[in-house]
Amino acid sequence: KNMSLDASKVNFNEETPLVKSGGVYIVDVAGASSLNIISNEPNKWVPLVRIYDKNLNQIDLKRENEIKTNYTINLANDAKYALISDNSDITNIKNEIIIKLIK
Repeated sequence: KNMSLDASKVNFNEETPLVKSGGVYIVDVAGASSLNIISNEPNKWVPLVRIYDKNLNQIDLKRENEIKTNYTINLANDAKYALISDNSDITNIKNEIIIKLIK
C-alpha cells in the first residue's frame, strides 16, 4: 500500500513561493526531472534536501555546507517527495523559498 504525505502540489515550469513553514517543506515532485529552489535574502539557506519514493524510502540526499541562493537537483524517475530543510539551522530560512519543478 502506498503511503502519502500532505505535500505541497505545484505546477510544472512555474515559480511557486512556499511560505515559511517553521521547519521543513514537503513538495510532491512526481513526474519532474528536476527541482529548482530559490532562496533570497534575508534567508541564509544551507541546503538539506531529501528525496523519497512513493513508499517513503529515501532515494537521494543533497547536503551542502555553504549558503545557496539558487539550487537545482536532478530527480530520479521514481522520486515522489522532496523534503527541503536547512543543513545547519532551520531559522536560516527567514522568508519564503521559491520552487520550480521542471518536467
